[in-house]
Amino acid sequence: MLFFTILLWILSLIFNVIEVGNYEGGHDPELREFVLDPGYPGVEFKFMPRWARQFVKVLRISLGDFDFSESCYLNPFENYIYWAVWIFIVMLTCIVFLNFIVAEVSASYNKVNDCIKGLIEQERAQLIKESEDMMLQRWKDDPKKFPKYLIRREIEE
Repeated sequence: MLFFTILLWILSLIFNVIEVGNYEGGHDPELREFVLDPGYPGVEFKFMPRWARQFVKVLRISLGDFDFSESCYLNPFENYIYWAVWIFIVMLTCIVFLNFIVAEVSASYNKVNDCIKGLIEQERAQLIKESEDMMLQRWKDDPKKFPKYLIRREIEE
């Protein structure tokens, strides 16, 4: 997860460097007023620092929460850059995140597979106990059918 967080941080810095859609400090006063409109995308992150906004944006993209409304307000050159960076982020973060998920599932499978024999025996013993609890008491009183102790031996390999 640390590597994934570092990757998100680096990709958010890419968005900060190219400043795609950053109209707050733009030269056109109409665009600066346009950013203050409540319908402008990303207005919920307005009071966060720019690096934190970009980090949240990259995290949302990496988790599959795609918001394309920002690309509608870009000029054609910025739109090309936005989509190139977006495709790069999606591919890279999906590969890293899915690799992490596969590694965790594989580790969990190995952990369960190592002690599967004991788990099977434990489940079998619980099923036997449940079936014995459902039997009538007069059937349980026979010592030949229900001995006090069971001795089990296994050959070590």
